[in-house]
Amino acid sequence: MYGWQDSYSVGVQAFDKAHQRLFVYFNDFYSALRDGRSQDQVATILEQTYAYTNQHFESEERWLAQKNDPDLAAHKEQHRKFQEQIEKLIAENKAGKIGLSSSISKVLREWLSGHIMQTDRKYAARYHLKSK
Repeated sequence: MYGWQDSYSVGVQAFDKAHQRLFVYFNDFYSALRDGRSQDQVATILEQTYAYTNQHFESEERWLAQKNDPDLAAHKEQHRKFQEQIEKLIAENKAGKIGLSSSISKVLREWLSGHIMQTDRKYAARYHLKSK
């Protein structure tokens, strides 16, 4: 459903690889819902996604802190809000109330296009990183 494109690059290889991995998790999640996989399988994907985003966000925030990035607080807040969205999906799945919906697609699409393409690309431009 979601494919990595070079235009998503932020110019930091570790972050680009992390973002590519997030695409894999998002696609796995979307496919699991579309294919009607078990609640346990969906839970595993969501928990892996949550753990991975937490790891990636900490790394990115540490890097931005080292740069004394002026947008760090806002960046952290976007990360926190996305983590909350994943927590909500985990809770909905545990309650048996999760299903493929346009709102889930919207959350993933907005994260990919909004956060990576806008927020993350700001630091790429600010620090003159070579993005593709």
